[in-house]
Amino acid sequence: MSPRKRRPLLPAAALSAELSPPPASSPRGGTLRSRSAAPSPAAALELRRSALLAYYRALPRVVRAASGDFVRYAWHDCFRPSKKASTLASAELERAAVLFNLAAVHSRIGAAAVRGVGDGRRRACDAFQRAAGVFAFLREGVVRDTAVGCASVDVSAECVGMLEKLMLAQAQDLYYEEAAAALTAPPLDRHLDKTWRSYAQRKAKLYHAEACYRCSLELHEQGEIAEEIARLKSGLAGLAAVKKIAKGAAASVISRLELDMSRNLERANRENVTVYFMRVPSESSLPPLPAASLVRRTPMDVILGVAEESSKSPGT
Repeated sequence: MSPRKRRPLLPAAALSAELSPPPASSPRGGTLRSRSAAPSPAAALELRRSALLAYYRALPRVVRAASGDFVRYAWHDCFRPSKKASTLASAELERAAVLFNLAAVHSRIGAAAVRGVGDGRRRACDAFQRAAGVFAFLREGVVRDTAVGCASVDVSAECVGMLEKLMLAQAQDLYYEEAAAALTAPPLDRHLDKTWRSYAQRKAKLYHAEACYRCSLELHEQGEIAEEIARLKSGLAGLAAVKKIAKGAAASVISRLELDMSRNLERANRENVTVYFMRVPSESSLPPLPAASLVRRTPMDVILGVAEESSKSPGT
């Protein structure tokens, strides 16, 4: 048998009207490289997803049929497509390739959904949660095989773990903080193009600033002027950092948020020196901002349709 090569279809990262990654013509950016420059129609993505699911289900039979042959499976690193393919005489590498591509297709479906029309936002959220579920399954199961995890960095536990968080970040943008941290730690800090790190960092800082602003509004209503001032200062510092790395991206969002926060900070400072006389805490002494996880990765049995098939079987 000839080696079976798998070039990942590659997932797209978050697409935002205000904080969008570099255009598709750019060789690198906030989205993973695609085999085709033109976006795939929704129908083609669904067909691709169905084909990958069918192949994944059939893979155990394919492996058994080829048990007498020496088959080496090849994997092309999605972040380094020009790099020589990693080959391994292990069906687990092929399984990892199929799962990676399945997650990729789900993320492409999420990125292609028209958010402002009908249930587009819900469908996008569902697709990204399914992508996260596949990456989680890949991290918790397949890449525990040391040979597979070491075959290529893009299927390492660190990389698929980062991609899992990044897919969840599409559904809940506050997850960008975790994704940004993963992108700045080994081995991803030296493996991925710096535009990935920059994109995740500016998203994390922007949403941190927004969270500080929302928190400051509640603090003002409660009369906690000192912490309100500290939160506003922290948020404005984050916005200043965003402007340095955004290079014009999301200018309207940043300007509007900066204006609101500056106005509220001036008011809070004035009230503190005339009425409250509170000591403003340092940013390092502030407790973590409250967070709520609104999204969850989709379980693999739901993605594969196992749960649905079980509910339809006789005697259940």
